[in-house]
Amino acid sequence: MNRIRAHIGPVWPYLVLIAIPTAVFVLPDLLAGRLLITGDNLQQNYPLHVLVGSMYRHGQLPFWNPYIFSGTPLMADFNAGAFHPLTGLFV
Repeated sequence: MNRIRAHIGPVWPYLVLIAIPTAVFVLPDLLAGRLLITGDNLQQNYPLHVLVGSMYRHGQLPFWNPYIFSGTPLMADFNAGAFHPLTGLFV
């Protein structure tokens, strides 16, 4: 790791290069109170991620979604992202 840092130098300039364009595009929407996610991401995927996170938080594996019809497989639903690493943000 030290050899890599010696080769590329300090990390903060790269973080600034990522943070400035992100702030330029996202900050106006946040200040205006607009949503950053829309469509399927807001109406379908986000609630599934919240449900998976809630099940993990309560010590359950998300095998089944009891809230759609008589129940549907949740772990097998790719939209739910039960095994995606970023699902941990919803726990």
